[in-house]
Amino acid sequence: MEVPWRVVLAVCVFAALTSAQTCRNPPLATFDDGFSYYTNAKTGDQEDWIRSRSATTSVGTGPTTDHTTGTTAGHYLYLEATGASSGDKAILLSTTYNNTKSCQMSFWYHMYGSQIGTLQVMYKELSATATTQLFTKTGDQGNKWIRGVVTLPATSKLFQIQFVATRGSGFRSDIAIDDVAFASACCMTYVIPKSTQCDASKVATFETGTNGWVQEFSDQFDWRRDAAGTGSLHTGPATDHTYGNNSGYYMYIETSGQSSGDKAILRSPQYPVPDTLCKFSFWYHMYGSTIGTLEVQIKIGSTTRSLWKTSGDQGDVWRNAKVPLGTVSGPFTLSIIGSKGTSFTGDIAIDDLGWDAISCNCVHCSVPANTAWTSGWQGYTQFTGDDFDWTRRQGSTPSFGTGPTRDHTTGSSSGWYVYIETSLPRNRGHAAAIISPSYTPTKGGCSMSFWYHMYGATTGTLNVFIRVGVRRVRLWTLSGNQGNSWKNAVVPFFADGAYQMEFQGITGTSFTGDIALDDITFNTSCCQVTNNPVTTAPSTTASPCVQPTLATFDSSTNGFTNYQFDNFDWVRQIGQVGSTSSGPTQDHTSESTSVSGYYWFINTRASGSGGQRAVLISPFYPKPTKPCQASFWYHMYGSSTGGLAVTVASAGTYVQVFSMTGNKGNRWIQANITIPASTPGDYQLQFAATRQGGTLGDIAIDDVMYYPSCCGLSPPPTTTKPPVPVWHPCTAGVTTFDNGWQNYTQLTNGTLLYTRRTGGTPSSGTGPPGDHTSGSGYYLYIEVSSGRRGTATLLSPWYVAVNSLCTVSFWYHMQGTATGTLNVYEEAPGITYSLFSKRGSQGASWIQASATLSTPLNSRFRLVFQATHLSSGFTGDIALDDIAFDNKKCCEVCSFQRAAVNFDSGLQGFVQDRTDNFDWTRDNAGTPSFNTGPTNDHTLGTAAGYYMYTETSGRPVNQVARLISPRYGPPDQAGCAVTFWYNMFGAAMGTLRVKAVPVLTNFSVTEQVLWTLSGNQGAGWKKATTKPITMYTAYNLVIEGVVGTSFTSDMAIDDISMPKTCCKVSVITCSSTEWRCANLVNCIPLTSRCDLKNDCPDNSDEVNCTCASGVAGIAPFDFETGNMGFLQLNSSFDNFDWTRTRGSTTSGSTGPTTDHTLKSTLGYYYYIETSSPRSNGDNAIMVSPWILPISPVGARPCTMDIWLHMYGATINQFNMYIQVPGGALNATSLLSMSGNQGNLWFKRTVTIPATIKTNFRIVLQGTRGGSFTGDIAIDDITFSWTCCSKGVVPPPPSPTPTPISMCPPKTSTFTTNLDGYTQSTADDFNWIRRRGGTTSGSTGPTNDHTTGTGFYMYIETSAPRSLGDKAVLISPSYLRTSTPVCSLSFWYHMYGTTIGTLNVYQVSGAVTVTTTKLWTKTGGQGNRWIRATINLKPVINDNAFYLTFEAIRGTSFTGDIAIDDVSFDKDCCVVCSSPANITFEKNLGGLTQSTTDKFDWTIWNGGTSSGSTGPAIDHTLGTGLGIYAYIETSSPRVAGDTAILTSGLFDTAKAGGCPVTFWYHMFGASIGSLTISTIDSKGATAQVWMLAGNQGNVWRQGNFTIPTSLGQFKLEFKGTRGTSFTGDIAIDDIFFAPGCSCYGELMTQYSGLRACLSLSLSLSLSLSLSLSLSLVLVLSMIMKL
Repeated sequence: MEVPWRVVLAVCVFAALTSAQTCRNPPLATFDDGFSYYTNAKTGDQEDWIRSRSATTSVGTGPTTDHTTGTTAGHYLYLEATGASSGDKAILLSTTYNNTKSCQMSFWYHMYGSQIGTLQVMYKELSATATTQLFTKTGDQGNKWIRGVVTLPATSKLFQIQFVATRGSGFRSDIAIDDVAFASACCMTYVIPKSTQCDASKVATFETGTNGWVQEFSDQFDWRRDAAGTGSLHTGPATDHTYGNNSGYYMYIETSGQSSGDKAILRSPQYPVPDTLCKFSFWYHMYGSTIGTLEVQIKIGSTTRSLWKTSGDQGDVWRNAKVPLGTVSGPFTLSIIGSKGTSFTGDIAIDDLGWDAISCNCVHCSVPANTAWTSGWQGYTQFTGDDFDWTRRQGSTPSFGTGPTRDHTTGSSSGWYVYIETSLPRNRGHAAAIISPSYTPTKGGCSMSFWYHMYGATTGTLNVFIRVGVRRVRLWTLSGNQGNSWKNAVVPFFADGAYQMEFQGITGTSFTGDIALDDITFNTSCCQVTNNPVTTAPSTTASPCVQPTLATFDSSTNGFTNYQFDNFDWVRQIGQVGSTSSGPTQDHTSESTSVSGYYWFINTRASGSGGQRAVLISPFYPKPTKPCQASFWYHMYGSSTGGLAVTVASAGTYVQVFSMTGNKGNRWIQANITIPASTPGDYQLQFAATRQGGTLGDIAIDDVMYYPSCCGLSPPPTTTKPPVPVWHPCTAGVTTFDNGWQNYTQLTNGTLLYTRRTGGTPSSGTGPPGDHTSGSGYYLYIEVSSGRRGTATLLSPWYVAVNSLCTVSFWYHMQGTATGTLNVYEEAPGITYSLFSKRGSQGASWIQASATLSTPLNSRFRLVFQATHLSSGFTGDIALDDIAFDNKKCCEVCSFQRAAVNFDSGLQGFVQDRTDNFDWTRDNAGTPSFNTGPTNDHTLGTAAGYYMYTETSGRPVNQVARLISPRYGPPDQAGCAVTFWYNMFGAAMGTLRVKAVPVLTNFSVTEQVLWTLSGNQGAGWKKATTKPITMYTAYNLVIEGVVGTSFTSDMAIDDISMPKTCCKVSVITCSSTEWRCANLVNCIPLTSRCDLKNDCPDNSDEVNCTCASGVAGIAPFDFETGNMGFLQLNSSFDNFDWTRTRGSTTSGSTGPTTDHTLKSTLGYYYYIETSSPRSNGDNAIMVSPWILPISPVGARPCTMDIWLHMYGATINQFNMYIQVPGGALNATSLLSMSGNQGNLWFKRTVTIPATIKTNFRIVLQGTRGGSFTGDIAIDDITFSWTCCSKGVVPPPPSPTPTPISMCPPKTSTFTTNLDGYTQSTADDFNWIRRRGGTTSGSTGPTNDHTTGTGFYMYIETSAPRSLGDKAVLISPSYLRTSTPVCSLSFWYHMYGTTIGTLNVYQVSGAVTVTTTKLWTKTGGQGNRWIRATINLKPVINDNAFYLTFEAIRGTSFTGDIAIDDVSFDKDCCVVCSSPANITFEKNLGGLTQSTTDKFDWTIWNGGTSSGSTGPAIDHTLGTGLGIYAYIETSSPRVAGDTAILTSGLFDTAKAGGCPVTFWYHMFGASIGSLTISTIDSKGATAQVWMLAGNQGNVWRQGNFTIPTSLGQFKLEFKGTRGTSFTGDIAIDDIFFAPGCSCYGELMTQYSGLRACLSLSLSLSLSLSLSLSLSLVLVLSMIMKL
């Protein structure tokens, strides 16, 4: 078929327009800014879609609001049925797409009206003539918006989407659509409609019309299209501009008949975002004596700003204007506004509207993608520095009374959301954070919308932060129960650099505090573009180097301008701003309120909201030739003061050099900043002030000084302003001022100063007669005679707080009738604490005062002493002396040893991170791998020197190793840069990073990335210097190596050096949750103390970790040498086994790729394999060895750490319990986790209850989810040193079978379970029960032998299995009769090219174990089932035996071996049967109604007779046809009445006791209780299980274990009636594990009764796992009877 030339042309155009586009999905089409990327069809329909807002024109049809906003302000598209005929169509066409991934498109539709027609969504490929229907809906759907979803196929062909609305039988058939969106899984390219592209060749000349420009309806009059002069004299043009004659057209405003100030507005079509800094070009004519104003405005989203404006008579001439658009963050429109002047001679004309020919092509503006969690985490990552993680989930959360039941996106249980699970082991205040992908800088008007669900009585807090570089600012917060519904929040923000959003959930006081999040979207103003975030000032050339320039702002703005794309403006102000509680009362320059004193400030009393920014931009300064200084003075006073940041902007780079937040007091403060020598060109300073939200937050600046030293000229002159603060030690003793000011300074910008003096002050009746220290020494005071007024401010040195609860004391003297006020403050970064305040005369003596300091540990602070005198009296001298800290070491100087860390004598204080993937290695003389790593160190340059490196052999890509320095105190304000040497040689090289990570993790301090480099840098050592560390808290250096794509990515570091400004605190103070190492400079988590692993560089954390004499700790379980005593639980409680493996699991997108211990493919771990034949809800249970009792160590708890890996889309649940002998498996829960936790190992710590006084073991339960991507793994179980125990109970010397002691009543077909067979724990892997074919081709059977559709047992020989691995299946124990010939038969299947060996053994003897090989077969036997028959050997001694089937893996995966249909002949053995499981489907299952109770249990199906209580279905079948037992609590029953079911007589036959599971249903407002008890052979009753109260309308599982020591017993199920009829209690599916046997039941042909009795007697006499010798003696005695 010949392809039409139009299609060929379209493909070519599409390829040209999209050649640079990859996977850029179209934005959400809200139709609020126009038709977006949709147009009405020109052919094939009769009507058009109409863009509208509010209600349509007809009553009883159509929407009243749009869907996007739910208000009349939003727009939608609709078919107007009025005036159309029945069957008329309106077709809306999308732009042209292609889509390389199958994905979904959603839209919202509204079809309300009694005569509604049809809405269709069609798919049409450009190369095809036919269309495909994706969606259709006909008839009235109600007065509501409804979400529609269609699936788009993956295709490389071009296609369009069509929305086809067909009119119904009458006018009540308006059909509307809104919010068309594409899922993030789409990978689309698309063509921008040509009609909306900026095109420099297109000019609006108005020759044939308005060229797409339209009249606005909100103005007072319209523009007119005209030619050859206006209607008034002495105003307007005589010709147009295009042709310059009277035949050409233009647009003008006719001002005759209009009122002064009336406006006419002409609006452009909508344009997408320009790819350059576009200019709008037009010609204008403004001639007339009363000309008004002409203005050009731009509208982006809901934000409008002015671009250009001029007023007054410009002469009788056409003039040209080229108007920069600035940074455009979304689709936009332009408006041209003409305003009338005072009279009719004010006609204004425009012509030739177009684009500057420089290049104004347009591209689509991409906003951050919507996040609805439908396809995973969508780029969001879990924060690693918090307490736990967010969970992605569908349906309800696991806890009752909290969390959502459905997502917000789809409003169903199949949709996804993320939430924090606040159940145990969470504690109050635990935090979990997720962080968005990185987005490019935003412009004005950007906001983020999200939906949150905060329901529960103990709901905590949800915080939203923005991260920009090292800054982390809180944008939004909400706490407490907000009700059981999804709610919307919209957060405006501004980001001047690449940014990420952080959502932090904080737990409340209990488990009813789940917080959920869904549908995160950004508005169109959040456009991700590469343009610089700040446009330049009008002047773009820096002046040459001049003398020092001081910008006082007194006579002009000094070239400073407001940034036009922020949220509000700075204001140049004189005098006080209008509030005594915020802002300055005067400028800084003149220190007066005269007319010459100006400054810049932000007015927070004007309308606005928190988070808004105002940016003030300096003139350009020349490119610096070396690091140089600038200074300015700032004033930040008020209870709601926000933040001030200063950035150096140059050639598209932005470096923040100053940041301050919060109230700093009513004073001017000097800041000194450094302009980096690396600044690429001429630069500007940007002063960005951020509002906090209140009205008392004015921020001001003044006296910006630029020094010529930046050009290499003379250094800056000295200044009387206070110098840059430097660090000082805390005074060893008392600051007496006897030897000078002792590093104290004072502010000199006031009218009042402190004076250092000895003896009395000059004035009588005030001041001290001498100092406090000795009476003859010095003190400081303020002299207030001669009418002096004001405030004197004394500043201490800067200190570092290294102890908590420190106090400062001082002596003061305040005597005199005119005494003012003494205030003492503690100033820390971002906050000021008030320590002391005293006013008025306090007498004629020295008085001591003290106060407790509040600065956080390892942060800097200083003391501020302010003495204020405002009266006219002279008797107001205030004096200070003897300032001291208490006897604890409160603070200290920062020091730093300049010697480089060269690793020649060890790690020199550095430690390995315990939370990364692997460790750095100290080495010399080259790494083990070829073509990567260094050959020598850098220090010595020889093989004798050492360095640190990352060994990447066997490591997966992107694994991380972190090396952590000692803790350093806050750096000097001058900042500090780290110098080091690195070697990054290797073809597959990864990434090396250096970071400063703060000790204080509050909202204003985040980690700072100092240096990063990726890729092969060639052989040899290279030097690097980081950017300065600027944080104000103590910090650690973190050196992070990231593995590349292969083993040739070894990277090394050496010779790390830091200047003295990098403040190393000599003695580190650790927090209450940390332990300080003996070297005094490292802190480790308290939980890492005595955990059998070295965490301190000097290993001091594992010293003095002693228990009582003869008692040691519990050794860790890392599974590197085997199962380490852990055993699989083979019972009715579980369905399959945990698997020990290494490397990856067998399924993709689930499970770990390495173990946790070695963090490599060589290390082992345990996991559950959730591939077929596993099904949803299957359990695998593994138990630890029995651990001997724990001896308490004082009040310290015994804790256990376990590392978990729960990665996969269908992860279900992991539970961990503690079990005592005879106790239920799940009686005490230690941990419960559910859902996908991400592809990483994570640690959980649990506390062993102090009530456990006996032996105990740990029970690990993994539950399979809905599919194969649900593998759960465990590794590295360790106990704290406080778990003082004699260790574990030694395991038995050899594995023994489960002593079921029964012959199979029929052939073992494995149809419903393992038929009593168990997996050995001494082999390498397990047999698998399966039906159908095995997972590998060309090996294994395709069906079972029994029926062709049933189950069989087989070994899976695919990876990670290797040659020689063994799997052993153990039969039950059987009691051999004296029949001389006894045979066994079974069917086997051995098909494949690499089949190994199948062996069958007979094992007998309890005292002397005898193992006999009965049968063996090796190699392939063909694709068929084959029968084998074997004669059993005579049994010596005790007549007991069991069988083992041993399969050995061959050389490859085509070696699957299977068995089925194992049977004995009838003369082999006798049996006592196990009790049957009770499902109530036929009868009571052997249970009987008691005669000692008040009423009976009822056998029932369907719902009970009362509403709001009882089940509607049984548990067995899950339908209304299934049967269960329940108690009917309606009248005549009264509170306390009981109904009892009693079982037959049982016996325990297993060392582990008799495990029982059952299902119960306890739903109703007045539920009583369900109690289960045992009755022993003496009639004594013991309660084994009990539960009371409403448990919800759901079947729940209960279980308990009868201890072996009980012997014979009966079970009693007692239901007790509650206070009313809503108390029906039901039970179903009572299952007994093989450890429970009947008593006295016979099922045999030979000597059955005697054998059964002898077996039961023997079991009651022996607690051994195997039959004891006593069995032989008893049998002999009975046989003689």
